[in-house]
Amino acid sequence: MRVLRGDARLLRGGRPVINDLAAVGAMTAAADAGLRVPSDVGVTGYDDTFVAAIRQVSLTSVNPDSSGIGTQAAHCMLDRIEDPGRAVKEHLLPPRLVTRFSSGVPADGFGAVESGREVVNVQDLQT
Repeated sequence: MRVLRGDARLLRGGRPVINDLAAVGAMTAAADAGLRVPSDVGVTGYDDTFVAAIRQVSLTSVNPDSSGIGTQAAHCMLDRIEDPGRAVKEHLLPPRLVTRFSSGVPADGFGAVESGREVVNVQDLQT
């Protein structure tokens, strides 16, 4: 993947990144521009893939509960097969913020908190 040095300018405002792989690219662009993560810029991905947990990456990421989404989707599909006229239900599955070194938390220098990750309910951050 080719990263242009100018791309790091986008990071200065702390903008969110679309997924973990793109966030790793943003971290690379920051380093190429002489910026340090998390001292100069914090980076957060979205999807909490295995890449985020790699110690050298230690990327803060939002975990959207993909397993829960799949389970709810399967239940909804089976319900509709059983009764096509059944009303559609809305299921809300809150995402979780998994903090690691890239956002400046935790401060142990390794991007690990006891079990390797600190999980925060995203709704708690909105208050």
